[in-house]
Amino acid sequence: MIEVGKVKKTEKKEQTKRNILYLNSKGTINYFYESVRGCSFVNIVEKNGIEGLSLLSYDAYIISLSAFEFGKEIYNLVDEIISFNKPVIIVYNSAYFSSFSGFDYLKNKFKIKFEKKDCSIIENSYDEYLPCDRSGYALSMLSNIGYGKAFIKNTQNCYILRNQNVSIIHDLKPTYLDKSREYVKQLSTLLLNLLQMPKNTSAPKWIEEIKILDDLKLEEEISDIEEKIEDLKKKKKEKIDNLMQNSEYKKVLYTTGEELVQVVKKMLAEMLNGEINIINDIDEKKEDLSFVLDNKNILVEVKGVNTPIKRQYVSQAQNHIEDDAVIKEIDDDNINKYYKALLIVNPYIKDPVKERVKKDFYGVSVKQEIEHKKVCTLDTITFLSLYQKYRDNKESIDLKDIILNSNYNEPDFSILGK
Repeated sequence: MIEVGKVKKTEKKEQTKRNILYLNSKGTINYFYESVRGCSFVNIVEKNGIEGLSLLSYDAYIISLSAFEFGKEIYNLVDEIISFNKPVIIVYNSAYFSSFSGFDYLKNKFKIKFEKKDCSIIENSYDEYLPCDRSGYALSMLSNIGYGKAFIKNTQNCYILRNQNVSIIHDLKPTYLDKSREYVKQLSTLLLNLLQMPKNTSAPKWIEEIKILDDLKLEEEISDIEEKIEDLKKKKKEKIDNLMQNSEYKKVLYTTGEELVQVVKKMLAEMLNGEINIINDIDEKKEDLSFVLDNKNILVEVKGVNTPIKRQYVSQAQNHIEDDAVIKEIDDDNINKYYKALLIVNPYIKDPVKERVKKDFYGVSVKQEIEHKKVCTLDTITFLSLYQKYRDNKESIDLKDIILNSNYNEPDFSILGK
């Protein structure tokens, strides 16, 4: 129940504090900073450098022109700050001549011509509003030496320019004479105005139905562009998928074990035109892969090692043939008729490929062992180079002939030229 004659008291709403980043050069303090620091609705954080600077956590930004002493990298930083679409205040003063790089930034960014402006954001200012320095002049960008008068609506000596979320103001003692000739601090009102984002009236939904000028043509062109974008996205995805597939083949240069075996198996099947049935043998004592070419059993040993190709690897590949011949009761005289060993080695696996090709893959005795035991031997760089040539021109490489009729194969590092 509300008692008659009692007036209900309204609670005063607390002003939410704005967290503001003040970007300045070390040791340079201006009037604007000193005045802002005392505002009750502002929590200001001063930074004197740009190294490792965190930006996104602030509600607004004040940038002293002195910050442009940091060099050209400050240009990108200020661009980034402006892109957040939060209030930004850039403060300049007479300490810098018009040739100072900060003025170049303002000229190029906002197309400012340093001349008189009627661009007040303070609607209640009047003729006697007179923010000024000790000499009686407001500091401005008007003259070549940094001194002179700048102008604002209904006033004589103040300059504020606003461009969307950015306000540009000269450094001044923000006071004015009221009608009673008393000095009044204007900063709180001024700063509140500067910290507000410009308000735009939201368009009603029905406005989209009104077509004027070349609206229909533009909408049709946008639709065509969107279709092309979708088509390009599909093509991009296809190219990315192809790159991923290419990356699979590169595994022959850095993998070992079963991972290396599976890549070799895939490449062999493709280069032999899919005419063969390649079998994986999971018995570790036997060959890694086997298939048949022209009625010959091809037993494949695949290795990834951090050494050159050794005689024992050649012997191991040949031993698989001898073991299988015993099981199938094939005598020694007919082994070469029914079998051929294929040894594929990824040597010096821990070295970058361009470093490992400077080393010898085969010693003299290893080459002799390869020819003696008739084991077709390939390093994986050569194997990948053959595969590249096959993909470029399927008629240029006959892997079947290489496996059946050659043993030692001179290293081919042409893949490194791609």
